[in-house]
Amino acid sequence: MNDQQETVSGIVERILYVSTNGCTTLRLGLEDGATITATGEALLGVQPGETLHLTGKTTQHPTHGPQFDAHDCHYTEPATLHAIRKYLACGLVKGIGPKLADAIVDEFKEDTLHVIDTTPDRLREVHLIGPARCAEIIASWQLHQEIRQLMILLQSAGISATHAPRIARHFRVERQEAHDVADVLEIIQDTPYRLTEVYRIGFKLADRLALWLGLPERSPHRLQAALLHTLDEAALKEGHCFLYERQLCARTTKNLGDDTLAGLLPAQLDALRAEHRVIVQPVPHGDHYRPAVFAPHLLAAETSVASRLARLRATGTRLARLEQWHTAPLPFDARDLRLAPAQEAAVRMALGEPVSVLTGGPGCGKSFTVRTVVDVVEAAGGRVALAAPTGRAAKRLAELTGRTATTIHRLIGKPRHDNDGPVSLFDAHDPLEADLIVVDFTGHRRGDLVVRQRESVGRPGIFYQSSRDHPARTSDRLRRRDAKRDGAGGPEGPGDSPGGRRVLVHRALAGRVGGRGGG
Repeated sequence: MNDQQETVSGIVERILYVSTNGCTTLRLGLEDGATITATGEALLGVQPGETLHLTGKTTQHPTHGPQFDAHDCHYTEPATLHAIRKYLACGLVKGIGPKLADAIVDEFKEDTLHVIDTTPDRLREVHLIGPARCAEIIASWQLHQEIRQLMILLQSAGISATHAPRIARHFRVERQEAHDVADVLEIIQDTPYRLTEVYRIGFKLADRLALWLGLPERSPHRLQAALLHTLDEAALKEGHCFLYERQLCARTTKNLGDDTLAGLLPAQLDALRAEHRVIVQPVPHGDHYRPAVFAPHLLAAETSVASRLARLRATGTRLARLEQWHTAPLPFDARDLRLAPAQEAAVRMALGEPVSVLTGGPGCGKSFTVRTVVDVVEAAGGRVALAAPTGRAAKRLAELTGRTATTIHRLIGKPRHDNDGPVSLFDAHDPLEADLIVVDFTGHRRGDLVVRQRESVGRPGIFYQSSRDHPARTSDRLRRRDAKRDGAGGPEGPGDSPGGRRVLVHRALAGRVGGRGGG
């Protein structure tokens, strides 16, 4: 296999596709008149008309044929008349379209960009450019050049310049901390680790810029940023709301790649705690407590989830018609699939508690347990609602239960409005018309995501996160066709996945079951 890197230069003719992970595919016009397809995450943010210098290698796509896989992207000034025309006509400069770009280049030839840079008032010499159009072009060009200064800074540090527009937008529009790109440059030069706030820019890129700017490797700013990055990484990739202190320092040392920094991290963690950028609390670990480090927003989300679970549990349940199943043998389906003891205990818990949480790894029988609960509730005349955060998850939930399932947003329908703006469709005073709500939160492992889903539902109680104070069952028995395993049988149901959770929430509807009345 040939791993030798290749380089190509050309003008972006058009953007073909941008995937959800940022991988961009485009057509690049080469100097000899040929065109190639280039693809890669390094191309995210490029615009038609820009001149690029790419590093990568040519690969063979099974469907689309040869294409250039770009690992690095650098902007270069357009040098030919054709490149300058393309550059001005691509829409980057407000007020200049294809026709006007041709007129400007015809007037100033190879000096076009120099004229716009140094004596932009000369644009009035071009036919069709009046005072208002000239002012608009000058303002847009100055903004574009400021972004190019940011691009040059990033490229000098070995970072793709395609991040520049998103960095400028983040600090100017989203955070509203900068009036122009010059302010953005000042922010990232003074506090380079704030780049981690920008989408798709992680600690490694910010660290590369910081070290290039001359920040010492043992700088407190660098070590604190590394600790915060480790916390964020654990939440995003593993679903952890916290890390133990020793665990956090060990992971951060590994991320930094320098064991000599390990002794400096505890002091920097104390500094973060003093500034309230992290919160340290004792957390049970076996038969004792250990200090755990939380990001403030995750601790707030976890606390909110726990308090709402406690409030929901205190409401009680009035599924009176299901009381017969609290002690009586549970029914089985047509295949005579039997529950393992842990599964049966989980079913009885779900039928008797207002809120229950079912967790477990793949193949442990969560799907079969959920299907059994749904069967029992419907057999007793209860009404069941099934929902999941995404359409794909709802489809899996429908497959495993044999009933219709929807997304959470579709379940609650369109929000109604009052004089103060939109309000939730359902709340504690106007509950959802269902006796049992099953929500599959597979893959939603972060506490703040749970809170967002709770806000979208508009009523408390639909969560996946359990605690020591709430009824919860974790099934570790595989439900297989094996007589040695407590008589449990049946294949693993669809929708089982690592870390999958099934949340069963029971709402007591005063004076009615399934909308048909009764105790």
